[in-house]
Amino acid sequence: MYITPRQRQRNITTTIIIALAIPFTVLAAYFITQYFIGASGETTPENVLVSNVTSNSLTLSWSTTAETTGSVTVKKGGSNSAPYLDSRGNSRRKTHYVEVTDLEPNVEYSFTIISNTTKYTDEKGSPFKFKTTPITGETPIPSPIFGSVTGAEGNDYVVYVIVDGSTTVYPASGSINTGGNWIIDLSGLRDGTNNLVKVEKDTKLVIVVRGKDGTGAKLSGTYNDLFDADGKLRGSAVLSIAPLSSFTNLFPSKSVITRVVAQVTPTPTPTPTTPVKRQFRVIQDVKWTPITGTQVGGVTTPTVTTGKSTVKITNVTDTAFTVVWLTSKQETGSIKYGTSADSQNTEVFDERDSILEKKKLYSHSVKVTKLQPEKKYFFVIYSGGVAINNSGASFEVTTYATLANPPDFKTVSGKVNSLAEDGVVYARIINKDSSGTVGNSTYTSAIIDDNGNWIATYGDLRNESGSEYYSHSDADVMEVELLVYQNSTKVSESMKNIDSKTITIDLSSGSGVREIIKVVRLTDYGVK
Repeated sequence: MYITPRQRQRNITTTIIIALAIPFTVLAAYFITQYFIGASGETTPENVLVSNVTSNSLTLSWSTTAETTGSVTVKKGGSNSAPYLDSRGNSRRKTHYVEVTDLEPNVEYSFTIISNTTKYTDEKGSPFKFKTTPITGETPIPSPIFGSVTGAEGNDYVVYVIVDGSTTVYPASGSINTGGNWIIDLSGLRDGTNNLVKVEKDTKLVIVVRGKDGTGAKLSGTYNDLFDADGKLRGSAVLSIAPLSSFTNLFPSKSVITRVVAQVTPTPTPTPTTPVKRQFRVIQDVKWTPITGTQVGGVTTPTVTTGKSTVKITNVTDTAFTVVWLTSKQETGSIKYGTSADSQNTEVFDERDSILEKKKLYSHSVKVTKLQPEKKYFFVIYSGGVAINNSGASFEVTTYATLANPPDFKTVSGKVNSLAEDGVVYARIINKDSSGTVGNSTYTSAIIDDNGNWIATYGDLRNESGSEYYSHSDADVMEVELLVYQNSTKVSESMKNIDSKTITIDLSSGSGVREIIKVVRLTDYGVK
């Protein structure tokens, strides 16, 4: 077939356009796809590490070559928990740092890592398993260290501290803020037998920084070489971001999860949708008689005190205190504190809150930690978002001095019967003779669980001035009271063998508990 010069030129032009369009189309499709999966790289978690292992918490951290979101779910026997998010927020990053808290001592949990929306387990296709440590008789003494990392701006870096040469001690870790600064508490280091590891001046340490894209930093030396007396990284010990190879080889093998695989969800087999024809015939309307109900007249309002007059400061030590109070309706609770009446900017929430949920409760317990000894702190309570102050002024509390010897780890436990709502127990030792410490002790407090059980420490209680740990005699008594929106009474128990006792508290029958009403079994349910 004859083709004119004009047709030949048009065909050549069309061929060139198609040849150029194909690679551009493929390239555009690639970048669009990578945008929706998060970035041009892999989302599979790499170099997964376990750190900060305690009896009720641990930290999981990893890296990805793509910027992704990262979270962890936890399972103990039943269904998965709500996701624990990255402690720095749920933005896309290449390093991921998730603190898992509110666990139980000496219990095995399984974990699933979620990168973007894909779930990852271990190399055998089962969730990672890990066991928290048991509670020991040792009380950790805060030992903070801190410093900065050159070139680590951007909130996408993690720092670890390893006991050099140890194959049994889990590392301590912390995230690095946007300014490149970090702080880690060494008091949580534990050895292979779950005992606390005390870091001395001559203890050899390795500091490792995990960066993105295969970068990081490393320093090694004795504690005294790396840090000054206040725990600050010495000026001669410089951490600077640079390429870092063989990252996981720097860590004890027990803290490294070697390989992860994505969970594959099987495609369900379609089920037939053929409708089933059914016919019904109404014989008689049934008049229902309730099997259970509430007490006549509804739920009795408890005769309890609520609000500002219930505020108590408990668990005061040299570095911490707890604030508890009771409200007349279920609402959220928090406090804002600071070192002066004009700078209460640090907010702390109820111990039972999580990152994802701020619970509405009658009883409230806010624990403040990592404070300075012998320092006055000012705070305002926020209950349901409404500020509660101390007659127009801030509440005040002064932390105690650090004593030469750590306190004994002693606990007292109990049970609250017929507990219908949330609650907090608080207690103190009442002096009944001339033996031991003069006067009464300070207060301890603890949250009551869903089954009415509670356990509180009393070994670190002090005398009323806080100058010494409280020494009791067998004649002294433990006075226990409740913050619950139900009628209750104060209970006193002899301190003799208090550790082996279970202090039982019965709530009054006139409380706000919903009573079960028994009815006579029906002989005719109205169906003929």
